[in-house]
Amino acid sequence: MKIYSKTNQLNLRGLFKMLMLCAVIGLVFTSCMKDSYSNYQAQPTAALNVVHASPGTASFNFALDNNFVNGPALLYGQRSGYLSAYAGKRLFSLTSGGSTQVVATDTMTLVPNNYYSLFITGLNTAPTFFLTQDDLTAPAPGKAKIRFAQLSPNGGNFDLLIKGGAALFSNQAYQTVSSFSSIDPGTYNFQLKADQTGNITALDSVAINPGHIYTVWSKGLVNGSDDTAISGKVMENN
Repeated sequence: MKIYSKTNQLNLRGLFKMLMLCAVIGLVFTSCMKDSYSNYQAQPTAALNVVHASPGTASFNFALDNNFVNGPALLYGQRSGYLSAYAGKRLFSLTSGGSTQVVATDTMTLVPNNYYSLFITGLNTAPTFFLTQDDLTAPAPGKAKIRFAQLSPNGGNFDLLIKGGAALFSNQAYQTVSSFSSIDPGTYNFQLKADQTGNITALDSVAINPGHIYTVWSKGLVNGSDDTAISGKVMENN
């Protein structure tokens, strides 16, 4: 016959209380975890493509809400490609490449699930910004899409022509962008026509591929030379 002492009874009661306490804590912890996961929602994002279109030799880094985003500093004509960015009102800061010296700031509102291109425009000494919303819905079968942005600070209005053909876009003013238009695929020789002088500038031959989306932007200065002369660039958006 086993005889339990009073001490043994107290130990058993203490052990039982401890087990009950652990069970209660476990239930509360599990409940909290379930509530945390059930209420968790990912913060909505947009996509932002930053393009250096400010004629000159200066390079730039950029930050969103004071957090640097891009890798190596962007040189004239370069772009970041689409980067994921939290949607909402964001502070955009531009710094001289390789330094923390802020040379321009602006605020912009990004709508969730939308695509944007932010062009760094104006002169290197006083850069400004031009934000466009990019329609990346697929072109019609067998077609491509194209638009035109005028980003030459002192070039006035421009037409975008097809060499030997009609104008695709006319009278595009500085810091404005056309809507996307459908275009047949093929190899094109685009031309810029300055409305104020009638001067024609030929762009390099470019292949336009079916299913792709393009932005042609005018760049440079009327009195520029070499890379800063009036010219244009074709950017693929998708």
